[in-house]
Amino acid sequence: QEAALLTGLPPAAKSFLLYFDPGTIKLVQSSAGVLTNLRAEIAARSGPEVEVIGHTDTVGSEADNDKLSVRRAQQVMEWLIEQGFDRSEMSAVGRGERDLKVATGDNVDNAVNRRVEVIVR
Repeated sequence: QEAALLTGLPPAAKSFLLYFDPGTIKLVQSSAGVLTNLRAEIAARSGPEVEVIGHTDTVGSEADNDKLSVRRAQQVMEWLIEQGFDRSEMSAVGRGERDLKVATGDNVDNAVNRRVEVIVR
């Protein structure tokens, strides 16, 4: 009976991380495979919700990093739309340097912090 209840639940949320070249909206080469997996995950879900969250490292001003993080999130969302996914199922936000994956001081070039996280529900 418990198994029957569980089969009716939607699949658990999955998170994907995409990384960027410093100061740009250009993905690093190693993120190409993540895009493929992301596209497959969204396609496999019925009525998916996709949250795209842009982040930066601490190089540059907070204002510039806020803008860059939004541009990174929008870049990923535009790519998903080009793949045929519905804009209404997605949201994009930028967090700038506020949610660092690895805590650093100011003006630290850190590849792990230059990312977009995509959560698929």
